[in-house]
Amino acid sequence: MVWIVLLTLAGFGFIVLDVIALPGSIFVALGIGMIGYSVYLNFMAHGPVSAGVHFVVCASVIPVIVLRLLKRYALKGEMNAEEGFVGVDSHSDLIGSSGVAFSDLRPAGKVRMELDGKSVDLDCIAESSFIEAGTEVVVVEERGPSLVVAKRR
Repeated sequence: MVWIVLLTLAGFGFIVLDVIALPGSIFVALGIGMIGYSVYLNFMAHGPVSAGVHFVVCASVIPVIVLRLLKRYALKGEMNAEEGFVGVDSHSDLIGSSGVAFSDLRPAGKVRMELDGKSVDLDCIAESSFIEAGTEVVVVEERGPSLVVAKRR
């Protein structure tokens, strides 16, 4: 009985070690193997009912341990600009601006626009259909990191 408890606790310990310190799933595999072997020993020593209860308890405790550890250590905090997080630059100020399709937009491509006296190539998506290179376009919306353009009418 002592070996069954020790193997089970060692298995939980390896799982905790993998989640906290040394991720890579080798320790999870060892931990699950130890717990599985302890269930087998329980089955051989005490029968199927005791082994079944042991298995159900271990199978319900492992996810609780992993989720609590992840909440505490891995999924903590937010990323913000003060801490150095840099997201995608917003180009919402370009809505209504015009430019020329530098490459074919089928549906995505490059559009050349004049910004602050400089020629800039931006990733854009055609609003509805294929737009040939050299066609005048206008920015109609911002969709994530890309701008949506339509042919100038």
